[in-house]
Amino acid sequence: MARKITIPSQDVEEAIIAFEVVRPDSRVSVHIGRVEDHDIVETVNAKPVISTIKQIMPGSQIISISIEGDYYDALMSEKPAWSNKKPEGMFNDDDLWIVVDAIREGVSLPTGKKMQAHKL
Repeated sequence: MARKITIPSQDVEEAIIAFEVVRPDSRVSVHIGRVEDHDIVETVNAKPVISTIKQIMPGSQIISISIEGDYYDALMSEKPAWSNKKPEGMFNDDDLWIVVDAIREGVSLPTGKKMQAHKL
């Protein structure tokens, strides 16, 4: 027998853990994980220095998303709708997040037309 429960929303921080560009296949595989801040103490000039780094949360899943087709074309395009300075064939983390979010929401870039998402 099924039941309904309420799961409170959570604010989590995601990070791109790694990505792989497969040019012959016109595909970018993006691996995303939940992260948290982790303080480390280092000694610099005989004084303790605390630095904060991002660390993958223990037990969290790594999600893989495949950017291909129209999404790949948008990512690799010159001056897409979200960035008028981006050169063709190059991208940064911000560009990856824009495309990943579009895939998750099932919208194309830049028109907003519904598309099929591809998850690994």
